[in-house]
Order: sequence, then structure tokens, then C-alpha cells
Amino acid sequence: MFSQKSKKRARSGSASSTVPATDAPIVFTSPGLKSDTRIFVFKQEFHVHSIVLKLHSAYFRQFLDSPDKTEGPASAVFHYEYSTVVDDDGIWGLEPTLKAKEPTAKAIAKAQITSMEIENFRILLCAMYNRPYQIDDTVRLFGLVRVADFYRALPVVSSTLTGALVNSRIFHLKTENLISKDFKSHFQLCAPQILALAKKLRHSALFREAFIHVVSLWSSFADEKDLAAPVFKEVSVDSALRPLIEVEFTKLKYRWDPPTPIMVGDSSRNAEFYRLQSISKMEFLNILASDFAAGRCEKLQDVSYLNLTLSIFILLGILVSYLPQHYRIITRGTSEGISPYFILLGTTSGTCAFANILVSPISRADVACCKTISTFECLAGLLGIAQVGIQWFCFTIILLLFLVFFPRGPTLPDNESRNQHTWQTAVVVAFLCLLHGLVVILVSAALILTRPNSLGTWANVLGISATILAAIQYLPQISMTWHLGHVGSLSIPMMLIQTPGSFVWAGSLAARLGVEGWSTWGVFLVTGCLQGCLLFMGISYEIKAMRDKSNEEFGVTNARCVVGYLGDQQEAAETDDEGGANVEDGTSERSPLLNGSRKSSRTPPS
Repeated sequence: MFSQKSKKRARSGSASSTVPATDAPIVFTSPGLKSDTRIFVFKQEFHVHSIVLKLHSAYFRQFLDSPDKTEGPASAVFHYEYSTVVDDDGIWGLEPTLKAKEPTAKAIAKAQITSMEIENFRILLCAMYNRPYQIDDTVRLFGLVRVADFYRALPVVSSTLTGALVNSRIFHLKTENLISKDFKSHFQLCAPQILALAKKLRHSALFREAFIHVVSLWSSFADEKDLAAPVFKEVSVDSALRPLIEVEFTKLKYRWDPPTPIMVGDSSRNAEFYRLQSISKMEFLNILASDFAAGRCEKLQDVSYLNLTLSIFILLGILVSYLPQHYRIITRGTSEGISPYFILLGTTSGTCAFANILVSPISRADVACCKTISTFECLAGLLGIAQVGIQWFCFTIILLLFLVFFPRGPTLPDNESRNQHTWQTAVVVAFLCLLHGLVVILVSAALILTRPNSLGTWANVLGISATILAAIQYLPQISMTWHLGHVGSLSIPMMLIQTPGSFVWAGSLAARLGVEGWSTWGVFLVTGCLQGCLLFMGISYEIKAMRDKSNEEFGVTNARCVVGYLGDQQEAAETDDEGGANVEDGTSERSPLLNGSRKSSRTPPS
């Protein structure tokens, strides 16, 4: 319905005093924001926010603040105002009200039913504002996707469509099939078109549902003449969808029937049949992966600068947050107070998290897209991988410093010696971390080369392992700090940065990877909670230590006052820097009572 010509017409404009007569305006509200955009879709008026339109629609991001934008008067209520224009072919679009021409009755008559177009646009706005909406029939579904595609807002429709399809009548309404004379649901009859639509939307649930119906209907359209019919045309000419359907149909058909040629006497069809029979599961998955990667590339090209800024801030924050810990161990010259089991669990957890995001299908698709997109878009898309990689690298540095500065000298048999570990323990921890890393690398490489279809399961195993290790990572350190009564070489500034940063980081990864990436961002959510407990304990001990030090200094000061007072009375006593009493014979309060000589060192009076 929409053409590229009508797309190029749209430009941002200012408010106008001349507007068409409309029904009651539909107002979309957002807390803390004032409506600054008025849109007339035929006779229906909408009050919306430009920031919401720019956030979810690449179309409005491009045209709302275009160079030829005409500024409105300062007193204008709305900063942007659009009205509907319809060309002679009945194709409608939006133009700034100041430039828009009143559509003729003939042009409107050629357009789609205006009430349906108004409702399609309203549902699109509901998706942008995260308002509930319902899809009751296939006509509404196709209309919504068509409008969303024109305004380049397919991602927001895809993310909200699942809720709109729950308990929808689209799966229950039935119509008589003119060919088979039986009643089929609207969804089943339109399954091929819905499959192509789901591919465009990148909506996995809708794709699976439509795919099942298409495979079941494929036997009714074995002839190429039938496949050219409008109902099957979109999927039959699609280079990605048709091989998938044929492979699944062949597998389903010959699960029950013996493998005989599809059409006897037709050598071309026989050759095609045997080709389908020879398609391996690897090739089938490669076809599916290539289509999935294409969708990821389109998403990476639409860079969100807000998320990009937040991701760069998190990346630098991760790097800076570990520097206080590195500095504290180096300046103290010891890793005393840091539990070796904390190091072991932290390193293995970081290794699992890094491997998880590397082998994740989403991450591998992002890496593959770097061949087709710009360098800037590639770097922006791989920031999530860089964040996890920097975190793993910085914690590995802590492992090396822990090993290098591990206390190996003799220790006095005090009460703290029971909580200290031997040099052999540190070496075993380093060896286990190295062994674990090698195992993860070898298993991941083996799966990539031999069973790439299992990488999704392996990524989930790594993610669950990382979450479990992160959940218990801080328990040994909490126990050791509790028994020592001080933080030792553990850096409180590091935890002050990382504890809130873990929650921000988890939110950023969740926004980037979605619910499907729970095994990645869940690690940092758990880590933030436990690190907060350790931080609270460390701060409590530091406050207690400062109070004890203050009390000791206060006690020493009082002791000096007392000794000084006694010295004034006895005329001969002095005090040293430590508050001890130095008598005239050179002895102090620390001198033995029996020193072998009771003679005074004073010169007898002459």
C-alpha cells in the first residue's frame, strides 16, 4: 500500500492553526512527559510524544528533525503536527500540516477503509507505549504489520505481539474451504502468508505455529502450478523458507511411508526428492541460522545510542572498578585476607560466563554480521561480549596477583593462623582454574566443529554453571572475613563500584539479549546481591577498626598525662614517645625488676 515515493514526502513540521475536523482526540500519556506531537490519520486526531516515536520508529527518527524542518511559533502547543495526504493511487501517508494538501474525495475512495487504517495506526501506537491491544483476525494482523513496516517499527510490534495473540479469536474463527469443502480456521488458511509475516517480524512463536500448518498443507500443493497460487506464492519463492518446509515435509512424510520417488516418470522431481533426502541436519540448521543471522544484522544496523552510551560506561566502569583491588594487593605486598576458594570460584564463574556469551547463538550471529555491516555498527553490537571479556580478564589478573603475593614466610602461632592457607593451596587453585579453562575451550571447539546445533544447550549449561558458581563464590570470602574480623587485602572501593554496577550491567545485558539471554545476565544479578553482603560486612569491620584505633589513641594520651603528673611530683621522672616512664638511672617501666645491680647511676654528691 505504501510506496517509497510517499515515504520521501514526509518531513517534520510545526503546528498549524488550520486542521481538519476530527473526532475526539486519542491521547497517549507518559509520566513526566508532555504531548508535543499531533497526528491526524484521516479524521482521527492523536496526541503523542516525539521522544516515544523516535525511540521505536526509525521512520520518525529520520524525519521529525530533518534539516528542512520548519520551526513553529513559541506559543504553539504542539512542536510537531502531521496530517494525512493521499495520492491519486490511493496511497496515503503523513506530511507536515503546513505542507499537506487536503486529499480529494476521489483519492480517499481509492484508499483502504479509513476506519481500519486508523485502528492499525492506533494499535501501532499502543505497541510503542506498551499498552495492551488485541489481534482478533488475520486482517488486523496483516494491517498492523504493514503499517509497522512502513514506519520501520517492526521490533516493537514483535516484542509486544505475543500478549496480543493470547486467547485471540484468530485461532478459533473458521471459514469453509472452497477446495476441500470443510471448515478450517482463519489461521490455518492463511498460514503461508503468516509464516512469511512471522519471518519479517522475527517472531519465533508465531513462526513455529505457522510453520506447523504450512508443512501439513504442503502435500495439497505438490504441483508447481499450485505453489504459484497466491496463498503459497510468498513461501514458495522464498529461498530460505521453501527449503525448510520441504525438508520438514519430507521427514514427516517418509517417517510413515517407504522412501519412493514423489512422482514416477518425472526425472526432475525424482532428482529433487533425492536431493531433499540427502540434506543433512547440519545443512538444515545452517539454512535456519543464515535466516536468523540476517535478522540480527538488521537489528544491529539500528543502533540505539542510549544503550550504546550505557554499554560504554559499563565497560569503562568494569575496568576501573578492578584497579583498586589490583593496587591494594600490590601496595600491601600480600594477598592476605583473600580466600583462595573465592578466587577459584570467581575465576571459573567468569570463564563460564565468558564462554557462555561467546558460544551463544545470538553472539555468534552478531559476530557473523560484522562482515556485512559497518565497523561502528559491529563494535556497538559486540560491546556486550567485550564487557564480559573485560570482567574475566580483570579477575584473572587478581588470580595472578593472589599467586604472586601469597604470603609464604613463617607465621606466628596466633589465633589467625587457623584461617590462613598454605602456598600449596594457592598453587592447586591456580592449577584448577587453568584446567577448567582448557576444558571449556576444548569442549566448545569440539561442539563448534562437530555438533554446532548443540551450542545453544552448551551455552545454557555454561550459563547455569556460571550462575551457580557466582552464587557460592562469595560464601568462602564472607566466611573468611567473618573469622578474621577485617578485610585484609580485599578492596572496599572495588566493591563500592561493583555492587551497584552489577545491577546496572545485568539490566544492560537483559535489554540487549532479552529473556532468552537469562543465563548471561542472571550471573551478574546474583553476584551483585552477594557482593553487597560482603561489602556491608567489610564496611562494618572498617568502622569498628577505626573506633578501636581512636579508643587506643585516647588511652595512650591519658596515660601520658598521668605519668607526667607523677613525674612533676617526684621531680625526676621523664616519659618517652610511647608513654613509658624513664627514671634517672636509665631504666624504664619495662626494665627487669632484678637486673643484677641495685646501685644508682647517679653521681654521689660531693
